[in-house]
Amino acid sequence: LGGGLDVELSLAKSDGSFMAPLSTVDNLDGTYPALYTNKEPGQYEIRAAVGGENIPKVPFEFVAGPVTLAHTLVISEAGVVGELGEFSAGAASAFFVQFRDEWFNVRKEGNDLAAVQHVLRAPDGSDLATDVAYEAATGSYKVTFTTQRTGELTLLVTHLGEGLVDAKTGKPFAARVTSIEPDSGKSEVFGAGVERTVAGVPTQYSLLMRDQYGNVLTGAAITDPLVQLVLVGKDGPSAEELALTTRSVAYVGDGLYALEYLPPSYSAEYTLEITTTLPGGQIAGKFVSV
Repeated sequence: LGGGLDVELSLAKSDGSFMAPLSTVDNLDGTYPALYTNKEPGQYEIRAAVGGENIPKVPFEFVAGPVTLAHTLVISEAGVVGELGEFSAGAASAFFVQFRDEWFNVRKEGNDLAAVQHVLRAPDGSDLATDVAYEAATGSYKVTFTTQRTGELTLLVTHLGEGLVDAKTGKPFAARVTSIEPDSGKSEVFGAGVERTVAGVPTQYSLLMRDQYGNVLTGAAITDPLVQLVLVGKDGPSAEELALTTRSVAYVGDGLYALEYLPPSYSAEYTLEITTTLPGGQIAGKFVSV
């Protein structure tokens, strides 16, 4: 076939919500190519007429363009865009990654996270095992994990030399893993106040709260620990005197408490058992000579 035909081409959405005429080139060999850059995925069709006579429509689908990490979203499980979320040691945790193209279109190919390099780095520097589930409805990947270590968690994603970074920091996305549940078996008391003291003199010791994994508790203070004084043997202050003894608790920060008690005066040396009770348990008592 030669050229010279009256060819009209247009690109239209299948639902009729969009249509654009296409400019063609007559190659003089029966072919009429047309170029068009489309920036929106969806179901489309080519509509053509030759010499004013319509020919059958050609349906096809436009999908999103290649991954552009600069436009890719990280979303917390609570739905906050641009954040990994808040995580607790030992708890099943999750966040979402939604890959997008140059024009911010959500990619819905279902294999992007496998195609890019990605690592979820634990606070201790190891790489965490993750479970990834693709959610077709939103084009997002749900990343589920568990870590027993507190500290900074980092998401490292790279693709074709480009890294996924947090726009607020210019660095890879990061979040804190914290712990607020004390474990009496892992927590400890220490200092002169749980070794030996003098009657009538304010006596201090320290408490370091840890969780079941041995992590020092982070963040704000929880319910103050309870200090109890119990006479060992029969020679010493009465239970009533011990109950009235002044005690104080001060939170220093990140699981560390400063505790103080005033051992009652007595005519002879005596022995106390100092017990420290936390929410959910009691630290083994310390025997102190007074």
